[in-house]
Amino acid sequence: MERRSVPVLRTEKGSPDDIMFLYPYRNEKIIRSYRDRNLHLEIEIADANSDTVAEIYADFPDMYRTTRWSYYRMENSSGRFSLDIIFSKCGIYEFKIRYSYDGGKTWLWSSMPDKKILVDPPGMKNLRIYTLIPNSTGTITDWTKKLKEIKQLGFNALHLLPVTKMGKSESPYSAYDLFDIDPSYLDSDKKKIRSGSV
Repeated sequence: MERRSVPVLRTEKGSPDDIMFLYPYRNEKIIRSYRDRNLHLEIEIADANSDTVAEIYADFPDMYRTTRWSYYRMENSSGRFSLDIIFSKCGIYEFKIRYSYDGGKTWLWSSMPDKKILVDPPGMKNLRIYTLIPNSTGTITDWTKKLKEIKQLGFNALHLLPVTKMGKSESPYSAYDLFDIDPSYLDSDKKKIRSGSV
């Protein structure tokens, strides 16, 4: 699926200090969320008055899970503006904020860079991944012995770097043969069987 680019917004930019994201997304470039869970975004606008309005312009998926650029009005509560959204589709979405001090007659765009929201499947929230680096962990037998210890440390998933036969650099990502296990990961009795000396 080809990603549509952010439309060019030809309008005035506000002051860099006009908008402040509130905790926990104050300095985040990418906000992480999960499908079917509520995401609460909240901003504060400097010098907000009773006529101040704010909107998020985003490519969030609609009820039909179609992604299109739309405006989402934020609720105003004494100068703090918020939006609650539940994503029905995983993906990476972008948004910008625009605001108006005169009820929407004149709009200013936030001078902050676009923010992104990464929406993962709900099961990712509890995923704790251990990365096993084969060339520093011994043989396959050594790895299986470590599995209990890895689980006791609180990990519930394993990221195993490539075990293919390595090239001259001896990096697991520099494969010499994608369909063969590197002999350095095999126990000595398996190496003998593979070489035909048994």
